Amino acid sequence: MLGDDPAERVPITNVVGAVESILRQPRRLTFQLSQPGAARLIAAMLVASVVCSASYGIVVGSFSGGSQWWAAPVKLSAGLLVSAIICLPSLYTLRRSEWSRAGLREIVGLLACCFCS
Repeated sequence: MLGDDPAERVPITNVVGAVESILRQPRRLTFQLSQPGAARLIAAMLVASVVCSASYGIVVGSFSGGSQWWAAPVKLSAGLLVSAIICLPSLYTLRRSEWSRAGLREIVGLLACCFCS
């Protein structure tokens, strides 16, 4: 059962801990998403994914120069967020149709986890 292991109950306090949990202890992250205060963790993962995609956009934009210095990071970050918004309703519907007990908060958290990793 989720949360039976004491290591899963250790709170995730920052973005670095979230990324480490994604890579090493995904059950810990799933447990933390079902706890109160998960909105802060979700927001941190979304901010980290936007920052990383914008950094990648700066690198990509540096090859073309000019207006691509700012356009590429904006396009990549906006595309990431728009695709998350587009995918959320179908992901929620499919997860709920599998008799999952996960609520909207957990589904948004899992989507943020996917974009953060």
